[in-house]
Amino acid sequence: MKKAFKILIKIFLSIMIIHLFLNNFIVYNKTDSLKKGIYFVLPTNKENIKVGDIVLFDMPENLDKFVHERKYIDDSCHTFLKKVGALTGAKIENKNNILFINDEAVGKIFLKDVLEKDLPQITNLIVSENCFFPLGTHIKSFDGRYYGEINKDLIRKKAFFLFPF
Repeated sequence: MKKAFKILIKIFLSIMIIHLFLNNFIVYNKTDSLKKGIYFVLPTNKENIKVGDIVLFDMPENLDKFVHERKYIDDSCHTFLKKVGALTGAKIENKNNILFINDEAVGKIFLKDVLEKDLPQITNLIVSENCFFPLGTHIKSFDGRYYGEINKDLIRKKAFFLFPF
């Protein structure tokens, strides 16, 4: 009996360690915004973020409310995984529903989502101090094209793609 109890304790502790590891270092992306799959995430110094990095960030309250009302993501999700498309000082423009970053065309800006509901449209802006402009890699990604810049203080971790799904 004592031996069985020790085995159960070891199994329980192993499961807890695996659970803590997965929750702190592994993220599963199931949307088309970026490659679907498993990402390894690590805490990062927000000052070292570069254009092209993939970051996990908390959604601001208004964005969180919007995506959950539209059912874009699960109710339990309150973070986004996106590429950094631009940083402080970058010029963001919406020219005839084409997104331009520093005068370079980046992608189309759609007027309606897949549910045929109107999408918010960004206005031209210069990325503010301590902010970044998030982008997905999919043409229909719900990203900065529709909600604008995000404060770097909302960045939780930097992500690295591991395995596709």
